[in-house]
Amino acid sequence: MLFFTSMILASFGGSSSSSKKKEEERQEPPLEAIRIDYKVTLNETPEEAELKKVIKAICDEGDFDIYFDLREKFDEEHMLPLTHVCPSHTKMIFRYDSYRSKFNLKNYHVENLETSYPAKKYFHSNQRKIWCNTLWIDEEDRGYPNIVELTHGIDEDSFWGGENQQNKVLSYSRAPLLVNTKWSKNFRANKYPKKWEVVTEHPNYDPKKETILYIGTYRVNESDMVSIISKEHNKDFEKVQQSLNKLNETYNIVLRHHPVDKTDFAKTLPNAIIQPNIPPIMAAEFAEVIMAEPSGATFAAMPIFYEKPWVYACNGDLYPKIKSNVVDESMAIIAHQNDDFLQKVTEAKAQVAAKKDEVKERRRAYYNKLQSSGNKFQVDENYADYWTVLSLIAGTGKAKQSLLEDAIEKYNAMTDIQIKDIDSLMPKGHQEL
Repeated sequence: MLFFTSMILASFGGSSSSSKKKEEERQEPPLEAIRIDYKVTLNETPEEAELKKVIKAICDEGDFDIYFDLREKFDEEHMLPLTHVCPSHTKMIFRYDSYRSKFNLKNYHVENLETSYPAKKYFHSNQRKIWCNTLWIDEEDRGYPNIVELTHGIDEDSFWGGENQQNKVLSYSRAPLLVNTKWSKNFRANKYPKKWEVVTEHPNYDPKKETILYIGTYRVNESDMVSIISKEHNKDFEKVQQSLNKLNETYNIVLRHHPVDKTDFAKTLPNAIIQPNIPPIMAAEFAEVIMAEPSGATFAAMPIFYEKPWVYACNGDLYPKIKSNVVDESMAIIAHQNDDFLQKVTEAKAQVAAKKDEVKERRRAYYNKLQSSGNKFQVDENYADYWTVLSLIAGTGKAKQSLLEDAIEKYNAMTDIQIKDIDSLMPKGHQEL
């Protein structure tokens, strides 16, 4: 009866509590102090300008538009950085108010690109309108070349367990990571002007100590054993915190934990530097040692620490069963919840000192495997944003071939890894899942 009554109330506009909830869902985050215009190509070169003209011509001639279905905050670094490639044919959409509440489009200077969410049939029947998101495509929408799920990070979640990890299977993504593009690097330089100073100015920082950057992930549920530092669903939490505090006596520890992790690290690690305003990928440039769990943030930063000591922190209960599929001893020193972390850091230093070139190449090969969906495509990461937009358009099969060929020629003139032909822009095997 209660359910029936609530349905009647909803049909007349809902109760005051539900109206209040909807109002809260529509509220935007506040304006940020530093707001970068995502429509602008930062430090644009003449070659980029010429390529962008051709991409716009392709979209003008073919009536293409790219819709960003924004859902989670990580879209800021995994989808929005495509905007500058062709802003006049880019649109921002929100399916639900709960998604809308996570974004203030004025922080990216793209509020004028927002449009109402069209029905799914709009995309089903018009393949020149490209619909992108980074978080699951409904089963009924699969198989359409213009409905594309971009990656929201590369990691090992499909091996470590967790819920709903279908889109973390290595062969799933059809597009490369965007965090290491020229645009994203320039973005971070402008967004975080203090860089490492946010660490060195922290009261817990000791200039006489070397610094360890700890990159954490978190546990979705009890069966998800990917993290050893997160408190939730973790029987070994106190043991790990004790080991980290001991490590902190010898080293500065900068902890960048997962953004949804609610652990009170300021209380459990009182001498560490918790969540400073510098992203892990940037902090990795300055830290002497990396101690990182199998997180998307870890692997995004991996090219930065190819040559640095790395302690791969992971759960020892599951690791022996999956070690052939994840980071192994040839790439890093493996540390589990019962280990002496101080000893593991010493071993990591010795590893890169003795086998730097070998370790570097092993890490590079592994990163490239993750980045390219199992070596399904090769992309110059500096220009992965342009490659992705060209791939989205070419994948529809609707673009004018001569214009696409012109775009490929201009793209190849400024990149180290060439696009072979139009067919190579649409890697095979991504739409069958």
